[in-house]
Amino acid sequence: MSGSAASAASTWRINARALVNDLERYPHAFVLACIADRQTKADIAWGLPYAIREAASGFDLDTLLRLPKGITKKGVKGS
Repeated sequence: MSGSAASAASTWRINARALVNDLERYPHAFVLACIADRQTKADIAWGLPYAIREAASGFDLDTLLRLPKGITKKGVKGS
């Protein structure tokens, strides 16, 4: 992995971790990661909320409720 690719991956993981740990504003990110963690590898599960946030351009509940079906698959594929 090149230096810039490694840096981007590290930044992505840091941002994903920050979202899941922001229980004050996004407790649903933590819940989603917990549910996903029972179905897939931990690194994918705990990055899922961030991937969805990036695909949806937000992660507040109003934004998530307006998502069309399939956006989560797009988000995961893009991560």
